[in-house]
Amino acid sequence: FNFANNIPRERWSQAYDEGRRYGHMTTNLAEAINSVLKGTRHLPIASIVWETYFRLGKVWSDKGQEVNARLNNGQFWSQTLQDRMSGLQSDASAMRVRTFDPSGAEFTVEGRVRGEPKMFQVNLNRRWCDCGAFQAFRYPCSHAIAACMNIRMNPYIYADPCYNMPVSYTHLTLPTICSV
Repeated sequence: FNFANNIPRERWSQAYDEGRRYGHMTTNLAEAINSVLKGTRHLPIASIVWETYFRLGKVWSDKGQEVNARLNNGQFWSQTLQDRMSGLQSDASAMRVRTFDPSGAEFTVEGRVRGEPKMFQVNLNRRWCDCGAFQAFRYPCSHAIAACMNIRMNPYIYADPCYNMPVSYTHLTLPTICSV
């Protein structure tokens, strides 16, 4: 393990990455790429590049149509974020929130962990919570949502712009690699 001490922790440990990976581990990205390349391993490299280009083009087209349909329906946040936030809002409704901060940005939230009461400190301005999920995933955890509910604020304003579909998807275009 001594070799690992010579490598900065944020490069190999999600616990120290300060949320730059949005909770994703490297293996998830490798698995995603492998799923795109499935069935092409026996092909020559030029064919793999060609096949990858057209498969990604199909993914871009399908996702673009999905995003446009959601935007036309007035949904501006990714479905994954909406599903997660919905579950977290249910959890947050059972929490008790206290604030002693006149600016209204710092809160003490009482929740339960494995049935036991536990206190969490939340700072909305810094997008920070003791549980670490707010920093890791870059959207409010259940404790931050409870704080937002307490001051009647929309918790989505604390979600990172990468979850906002107009910001994340509308500028994507697949480059042309050849003219046919």
